[in-house]
Amino acid sequence: MDIASGKKIAVFALLVVCFLLVLPTVPDSLDKQLWHPGRTVTDSTGANVFGASVTLKSDGTDAILKTTTGEGGTYSFIDLNPGSYTLTVSQQGFQSSRRSKVDVQIGGFTRVDVNLRLAM
Repeated sequence: MDIASGKKIAVFALLVVCFLLVLPTVPDSLDKQLWHPGRTVTDSTGANVFGASVTLKSDGTDAILKTTTGEGGTYSFIDLNPGSYTLTVSQQGFQSSRRSKVDVQIGGFTRVDVNLRLAM
């Protein structure tokens, strides 16, 4: 074996090792959806609503996920199966908001900002 062939084998082996190191960072299920923070709940003045209850219900399976908004009024859900969902947001002193038929697709990002009105 000449030196050039040995270098090619070494480079190939290095590439294989790098690939194997990066592989675990790839999501194990690419058929799921990720909602990033940035989905915001605000009031009628545009102020962020902290501590609002956010419920996401799958229209197909009736599975329910819950979270609350953070200091910036943001919320997120991760690893959602594709399908149709109903999003409900509530907070004391405000009227609840409900969004039906929120479509979650494979490999995409879904943004649903919510504006809550003061309760009467």
